[in-house]
Amino acid sequence: MAHYTLSLIRDGEAIRQVNRECGDDLDALDAALLLCRDHVVEVYAESRFVARIEAGEEPLPSKGARSG
Repeated sequence: MAHYTLSLIRDGEAIRQVNRECGDDLDALDAALLLCRDHVVEVYAESRFVARIEAGEEPLPSKGARSG
């Protein structure tokens, strides 16, 4: 498990941070999708930027569909 920070962004400013332990980047992105209904969510693994998720983004593939 790795430490991820999900930053909720409104009007260009971080309004809240949620810390999560996730198995990998896709798990963290799944968590971000749940939070992005009303906010933009930026996902970081420690200090590494992973992604920016906006409302209306397509769902991620299920865990069973992952390669590798």
